[in-house]
Amino acid sequence: MLVLFCQFTVIQCSSASTVNVPFVVKCMRTMEPNSQYDFITNPSPPPQKSPLGGAGLSKKKLALFAGGGALLLIIIISVAASMFSGGPTNTDHLLAVAAQQNEIIRVSDVAIKDAKGIEARNLAMTTKLSLRSDQSSLTTALKAQKVKVPKAEKNAKTDQMLTEATQNNRFDEVYLKFIQAELVDYQKKLNTAYKTTISKSLKDTLRTQYENASILIGVDPEL
Repeated sequence: MLVLFCQFTVIQCSSASTVNVPFVVKCMRTMEPNSQYDFITNPSPPPQKSPLGGAGLSKKKLALFAGGGALLLIIIISVAASMFSGGPTNTDHLLAVAAQQNEIIRVSDVAIKDAKGIEARNLAMTTKLSLRSDQSSLTTALKAQKVKVPKAEKNAKTDQMLTEATQNNRFDEVYLKFIQAELVDYQKKLNTAYKTTISKSLKDTLRTQYENASILIGVDPEL
């Protein structure tokens, strides 16, 4: 509320005649303090807006945003790494099993003709029959998964080893040692393919073949 106070002063002269002297007006303007109207005379400055919107983000919200961004970045990097790492896929493991089946069958077929003793010949026949059956079921399962099995290739080093064994009259010994190692490695490949396979029917096929390989090796299956 604005209040004006005026003070009037009249000055008289000492002579007989009276002279009108201009009066002096002193005005004082005062402002009665009233906190009820402070918001009109002294308005508060507007809040500073955050670049992310709103009146600003708390430290907790900023930490949540940062944590979520870091997690998303880790997921993206992991997916990209798995896509471009060049590591073996389940198809690679399955084809490795199929390729080793071919090689074991081929070498066992040679042993049936060239082995001298009953032990080597009987093992060669049993191995060939067992893996022939497994090969047929695996090929069928792979076709159902639209996986093409490449044509079997001979291993030149294996052929050279068996030729030298025949020349040195050590074919049975070399074959028994070779087929044992091959069956152990074949079983490991079956285990890897089994663990990386999603299809239930294919898993059942690989489990059966793993058990068959365990019988040939003479060990208990671990799957």
